[in-house]
Amino acid sequence: MGGLDVTAMVTTARRATLAGDPDVALASLDRALEVASSSEDRGRLLLARAIAQQSMVDPEPPIRDAMEATRLLRASGFHNEAAYAAAGAAVFCQRAGRIGDAVDHAVTAMVLRAESAEVDPDWVRAANGVALLFGQLSAFELAMASSIEAFGKGDAADPVTQEITAYTLCFTAVEGLHSGVSIDPEPARRAAVWLRDDAETDAARLVLGPGMLAELALLGEHDGDAEELAATMTDTAADVSPRVAAWRDLVGASVAHSGGRPSEAVGLLDRSLPRLVSMGDEHRVVRGYRVRGAAKAELGDLRGAYDDARVSAAMIRRSQVEQVGRLATQIQRRADLEVARSALRRRADDLAREVSTDAVTGVGSRRWFDLEVARLTATTGWGAVLVIDLDHFKSVND
Repeated sequence: MGGLDVTAMVTTARRATLAGDPDVALASLDRALEVASSSEDRGRLLLARAIAQQSMVDPEPPIRDAMEATRLLRASGFHNEAAYAAAGAAVFCQRAGRIGDAVDHAVTAMVLRAESAEVDPDWVRAANGVALLFGQLSAFELAMASSIEAFGKGDAADPVTQEITAYTLCFTAVEGLHSGVSIDPEPARRAAVWLRDDAETDAARLVLGPGMLAELALLGEHDGDAEELAATMTDTAADVSPRVAAWRDLVGASVAHSGGRPSEAVGLLDRSLPRLVSMGDEHRVVRGYRVRGAAKAELGDLRGAYDDARVSAAMIRRSQVEQVGRLATQIQRRADLEVARSALRRRADDLAREVSTDAVTGVGSRRWFDLEVARLTATTGWGAVLVIDLDHFKSVND
């Protein structure tokens, strides 16, 4: 590796999802990939590059990197890291609108995790990736179950991974509650408090924790003061990623609108919404348009309010159509699998008959005889055999 520390670069790339400049991590990863030779190193570096690219407008590069990382790591026997890569590919495909591919990669991640005997940081990251995908697909109950599992395995994860799993758990609960789903907010409250009080990085303690608690307070699921929490989050100089910065503005806008400051809310969302749209953060985009539309209406900008409401309604409608389409696709896929399974069963029965029966006489073969003896031995424990010798049968056979 020419003296480059793969593990350190992977850690830096993961950290860049919450704090730091992803472009710096990408430059290091590109240089490392030029000299990496082993499948393991290339797989890990490609996975790190995919994660570092997740804030890009074009989702195809991280999709390609994550898919190739899955192949290389699986072939090298690193199944937990391969599961993490497959979960990443699923999330990126969902953001690109490639729902069928997202489902396929998610299944791969879940199967690899289920087959693994070791719970390590990559196993936790894979669980977190599956939770994030479920959340993006509005399957909030499944997302919460996977998020709680990932965050609960904190003793098996490194500090950065633990911060990301806590963030995903809070995101899942908040978006589920905004969508009207009945969700127990307590696990998210605990994760948000942990982020604020016990996390390692400034981005987690000063931005993620207070911001998630402010979100829960606005929803009536936390006793803290949303204004104070949001002020703590927005006044800090903590270094955060573009994705987190866009969400921070959304939270600040929501608090400002709730506090009777519509102009401030509109200004923050004018800055936040283009970034949220470019990152494919659909749940937050819909929320942003709703808040900005309401704030514009309070300011007397009815045309602007109408435009935002129209965009929000169109996104919700598109999401509903996609969900119905996904359901129909899954029904068809399940039907195709059942048809194929039935055909395989019929073929297996035909092959069993062909092997066990003489094609000319229809009499059972030696294989049939052995199977019958085994069956009798396993059931009654005894049996009888009648042997008949036919004279001159050769002439009949000829």
